[in-house]
Order: sequence, then C-alpha cells, then structure tokens
Amino acid sequence: MLQLFKSGRVEAYLVLLLLGILAWYPALKVPFFIEIPAKQMIAYGGFVTLFSQFKVLALAIAIIAALGGAVLANGLSETYEMRTKPNHFTALAYLLFITVFPHNHQLNPALIGNLFILGSWWFVFDTYREEKGKGRVFLSALLLSIGSLVYFPLLMYFVVLLIALAILRPFNWREWCIAIIGLLLPYVYLFSYYYFDNRLIEKLHYIFLEGILDWHWKFQFTYSNIAFLFIGGLFLLLSLFVHVGLMSTGKVKAQKYLTIVFFSLLVSSLIVAITQNWSNSASVMLAVPLAFMFGNFFMQIKSVFFGEICLWLLIAAVAIAKMQLLDLL
Repeated sequence: MLQLFKSGRVEAYLVLLLLGILAWYPALKVPFFIEIPAKQMIAYGGFVTLFSQFKVLALAIAIIAALGGAVLANGLSETYEMRTKPNHFTALAYLLFITVFPHNHQLNPALIGNLFILGSWWFVFDTYREEKGKGRVFLSALLLSIGSLVYFPLLMYFVVLLIALAILRPFNWREWCIAIIGLLLPYVYLFSYYYFDNRLIEKLHYIFLEGILDWHWKFQFTYSNIAFLFIGGLFLLLSLFVHVGLMSTGKVKAQKYLTIVFFSLLVSSLIVAITQNWSNSASVMLAVPLAFMFGNFFMQIKSVFFGEICLWLLIAAVAIAKMQLLDLL
C-alpha cells in the first residue's frame, strides 16, 4: 500500500473511499447520539433531530465530508508544493485521524468545520507574493466565520489566519482590518436577527459566555486508546522532526506554508485543551495539521519495508481504537 500512495496514482482515491466506508459502516449498528452542546452549533443544532431520524443520511454526509477534507488537504499539499513529490499520503493521514477521533460515527460539526479551515487556507495561501490580496484575505476570514456558525470553537482559528498573514505578507493594516471585517460580517447579520427577535442579550450570554467558559475535559482511557496514543505519539515526534527539517529546506514559499501548518497544530492543540467535550469534537481539528506532517513523514521514508511496517502499524492502531470505540471488541 505504501507504493500505491507514494506513486500518486488515481487508484489511491478508490482505496480512500473504501477505507471511509469501512470506517463508518459499523456505526449503523450503534445508536445515534449528539453530545456536543448547542452552544457550539449555532447553525447546526436544527439538524440534530433530522439526523437522528435518518442515520444513514448523516453517515453518508459524514463520509463525504471526511473524503472531501482528505481531497482538499491533498490538493493544498500539491498545489502549494508542501511535499517533495506527488503522493496521496496527506489524504490518507487525514482520513485515518478523522476515523480514529472519538464519536465520529455521527456527523460531527467539527468535521464540517475542517472543510472551512482548508477552504480558508486555499485563499490565504494564494496571497503569497500577490500585489492585491485583500479579496482573498476577506474570503479566508469569511469562511472561518461561517464555519464557526457550524462549529463555534472554529472562531479561535482566526489566530492562524493572522499568523499566516504575518508570515506570507508584509504587514498591511488594511488587510488585517479586512480580515476582521470578514470575521465579524456573519455575526453582524446573526445578531441583527437576534436583536429584532428580542433575544440578543440572551444569545450573547448563551453563545459566548457559556460557550467559552462552560467546558470540561473528558476522555475515556481504554487499552486501545492508550495503545493508539503511544503509537501515534511516537509517529508524531518523528513527523515533527521531519516537518521542522522541511521548514528550513526547499523552496521559500513551501517553508512558509509548512510554518503555518506548524502553528496551526499549536492553535488546534490549544482549542482541544480549552473547549468543551474534548473527546467529542475539537480533537477532529487536529487532523488538519497532522495530515500534512504525517504525509511528509511517510514520503521521506526511504526503505519500502520499514515504510510498510510503519503504515500498517498506524492503520492497525487506528482500527483497534475504532472498534473499541464502537464496542466491537
């Protein structure tokens, strides 16, 4: 399988589709539930009842969102030359991490949020060495803001956008103001609606105050989760080592993009640490930066035999953790 994804052949996407279906199919045997608070789902809560009644539809959308994120991440990596050769490891790594994160046998709003993160990156990455980038900066911020209506903690990802602007472009206060305008625009319309509906104060308190401060850490340490964390942590250290090395070699623009990915890992980890129901939602956001890091790690492995062992070891850890999660073991 290593050679298939290393070659960049189209057949790799068929394998990804099969993996996606296999990962979500067991969920049909598990009762549907939503534990993520409505505070994190301003534009998502209304669909919970529909999804609970039509579980197959929810799972189909979840698979499409996961595969869509994998394709977007792989496209970003190729378009902006964040990898040395064409390959599909970024897509594979994204799908694996999306699969293993707890409670993804439902349509997780953070899974949809990742699509907005990746879409935002397409626009902001495209501003590098562009004279007129204000429109792309606005669209990048707007996508993050719209995504935060689906999954509220995504709002904190705006920090990554500002870091990206600082790395990719000379400081221009107009562009930063435009980014803030793009971020605030959807909320201006949202709060205008709440104002005319006489619910503005209630919603401000409910969405922001309770949504940010009312959090708790929640993770169930099973043997399979511990095994995955150990194996995943080992690969993470190796991937970080490779990633940091790539941040200082190769083309300058690729170095800048990889630096943004590194900071996005730090911001995603912070969001995971402070948001509600860690095991249910925010961990999904880690899949975005980790996909690029693990993808480049596997691409840098010279030995086919060692690479195959590492890849199958990671897949086995993900499969065991997933089956334990779904009570299939």
